[in-house]
Amino acid sequence: MPPGTVLARFLHSLGVRDAWLPDTTEEAQVLFRSMVAGRRFLLLLDDAADPAQVRALLPGTPGNVVLVTSRAPLTGLVTREGATRVRVGPLLPGESCALLEACLGAHRVAAEPAEAGEFAALCGHLPLAIRKAAARVAASQQVSLRVAVDQLARARGETARRLFRDDPEPTPADGGKARRAPATPAAALADTDADSVFPG
Repeated sequence: MPPGTVLARFLHSLGVRDAWLPDTTEEAQVLFRSMVAGRRFLLLLDDAADPAQVRALLPGTPGNVVLVTSRAPLTGLVTREGATRVRVGPLLPGESCALLEACLGAHRVAAEPAEAGEFAALCGHLPLAIRKAAARVAASQQVSLRVAVDQLARARGETARRLFRDDPEPTPADGGKARRAPATPAAALADTDADSVFPG
């Protein structure tokens, strides 16, 4: 989501009417910082893409806490803004199944416990990948977890092949640099439209 859109939502939550919203992201940033100055806020910025996206949303005065989640290292925030990086690993199998229960209902997971475990493992026990894949399954009561696991396994295999194809060895034409791709097929699934994994 562009920083300007996020800032507009922040300003709305602070009582700014549509007619008073600034025309540019820079003006919105100035207004947002002036409105939170001297106040205490906890900002949660989920799934940030890069440091620039986060910087535009940071308060300009002390007294606020900003919690950022991201699949990127965001090293620039650590070196320039003094952010503290906390690495969070994948969910434990039991936690993954609990998340699946929250998404699909305990009865569906209890009916196919082994398939639920396979489903979570194919998603790399990554919360975002599990939620996106489970959302499509939840939309159709006719799709069993067994069918979902088979479809997810095929999609994961295709994603793995695409990662190897799209992330070649460095060549002179690249300037010696290979293109960056998600580290694992499961991570790439988190970026995939669920409809493409579970068509129909």
